[in-house]
Amino acid sequence: MQSVSKWSAFRFRAWFRLAVIYAEPGMLAAVRFWWVATRGHRLRPWRSDFLRWRLETYSGQKADSITAQDFFRFAWRERTQLSKFLLWTGQIDKIRKGKLAK
Repeated sequence: MQSVSKWSAFRFRAWFRLAVIYAEPGMLAAVRFWWVATRGHRLRPWRSDFLRWRLETYSGQKADSITAQDFFRFAWRERTQLSKFLLWTGQIDKIRKGKLAK
């Protein structure tokens, strides 16, 4: 039984390495931003205080009244702007780490 779990862990690590190597440049930045922004609310991002505040600032809708439907409707409607924002955060992160020439 334990060899199955070791094999599963090995397969996951191998898959993750391949995903990191072949991922779109902005994809890792998007995952990293999502991980940081939804801290404590990973499976329910519309409850994240940070994302609710960002959504309120961007759209003007009160943070207290944001539901899952509002969150996903906003994400779909503004998907182009959100993807540009995530690419920008990836560039800023690379600059911060010194990986991008200035």
